[in-house]
Amino acid sequence: MYDKQEREFYMKKHWMIALAAAVVLAAGGGAMAAAKAAPKPLTSFGDVTESVDAAIQKAVKDGVKTLVIPQGTYTVKGNVTVPESMTLSFDIGAMINVEENASLEILGTIKATPRQIFGGNGKIFGNAYGEGFAMWFGPISGNATKAVQRAVDTMRTVQLPYGAGTYTLDNINFTRPVTLIGTGGFRTKIASTKQTEYLFNIASDGVSIGNLYIEGNAAKSNESVIFYLNNSKGELKDVTISNVWTANNPRGLSDAGSAHPVSNLMLDEVTIIGNRNTAMLLRNVNGGTFRRVALDNCGWGKMTYPTAIVENAKKLVLEEFDILGGRVLGTLAGGITFRNCDELEIVRAMVDTVDGACYIFENVTNSKLNNLISSIYNEQAFIFRGCENIQGNILLAANIVYVEVLPEEIRTEAVLIENCKNMNFKQLDVSNNQTDGLVVDNSSNIVIETLTTYDNRGTAYVERNGSNNNTVKIFSSRGNRGNFVQCGSNSLIMRAVCGNGSVFTNLKGAVSK
Repeated sequence: MYDKQEREFYMKKHWMIALAAAVVLAAGGGAMAAAKAAPKPLTSFGDVTESVDAAIQKAVKDGVKTLVIPQGTYTVKGNVTVPESMTLSFDIGAMINVEENASLEILGTIKATPRQIFGGNGKIFGNAYGEGFAMWFGPISGNATKAVQRAVDTMRTVQLPYGAGTYTLDNINFTRPVTLIGTGGFRTKIASTKQTEYLFNIASDGVSIGNLYIEGNAAKSNESVIFYLNNSKGELKDVTISNVWTANNPRGLSDAGSAHPVSNLMLDEVTIIGNRNTAMLLRNVNGGTFRRVALDNCGWGKMTYPTAIVENAKKLVLEEFDILGGRVLGTLAGGITFRNCDELEIVRAMVDTVDGACYIFENVTNSKLNNLISSIYNEQAFIFRGCENIQGNILLAANIVYVEVLPEEIRTEAVLIENCKNMNFKQLDVSNNQTDGLVVDNSSNIVIETLTTYDNRGTAYVERNGSNNNTVKIFSSRGNRGNFVQCGSNSLIMRAVCGNGSVFTNLKGAVSK
């Protein structure tokens, strides 16, 4: 038996031995961790003269964190994967060639200066961390399609430096979440080739494209598209296009059709100009914001396509949305058509210089329209058909420039509200038109807080075909042929301020002057 003093001595001794062992183990573990963390050259893991496959696999097995690729060219002949835990660090003059029928998957990180570090005809792909350069993956002089395609197949963010010159591209397919961005003080220039059907074929969620100047190819068919939202296989989500200017295209932005939605589509600082087809064709958008978007279809002669068509959209917000159309007399090329849309919100929009209608709203419901301006048009400024529960703030239909006098047979109303109900406009201004001003046709419960109709060559305000229960709270009219024609019942003008020989014809409602 040990006495108390002996027991304390041995317990202290055992504790010190255990502590010393723990320190040794910790030191050894730290040394092992440090050894793994230290950069290791590829050439230290075996013979790499014929192939680097075995060397990379050994480095992975040994847990190497940073694998240095020394100066020289190395070949991948099989199927090699670089894991998330590993960084490939390329020395100046180092390159990896992937042979045809071989593959290199990169899930980790790449460190290199902006120059080519990958070659060969094999497959390069992955989900590499951080930002990478398109020139890492191949030559960018001439046609840069191969390099850019490999880059978007491999990196999470792909940079196209402004200083590298123009990138000529065919069809770039986005099949995974990735950001493609021009970098530098100016937008990076892209030129599409004659082979381009879809310059950017976006077939994955989470794609972002930005800071580009894109020159289209006028030699392509009218169906060629710069941004193709390929939702043909299902819902496409979270696509962002920002700070992009594109010109001389058959079509700027289009989706695959109405079978599947495009959700959370964001357009910010986007200009699409000089198209010979519809600049924007979207047929199923479920949520999104278009901010500072400009569409311009001028420059293609007798352009017969509307500038923009949006169908089956829900919860779409348009802020600072401008259209300058292709105005050639007789083509009926119009501004923008919204069809079968719900919960649409327009904060500010302008349509200028079109031959057809500036705005067409067909079967649009539960929507807010604020600060819509139309000017210089040969047909209608606004057409509403089958709309319900619309709140409008300021709508301006002012054909401020008479380029030519329209033949009598094609003259029509500036604003048409047809087969609609439950619409409220705070301010509607219909002025300087060669036609009738406002026509309300077979519509009911239309309330206009202030209606201003100046200098129209036709009748200022017409109700027809059983339009009932409509109210104009303040009606200001001057310089029109006739000020008010009503064929319905139970409609009311609460206050009328009219000049220049005011005329009320077939008036059935109440009017107070």
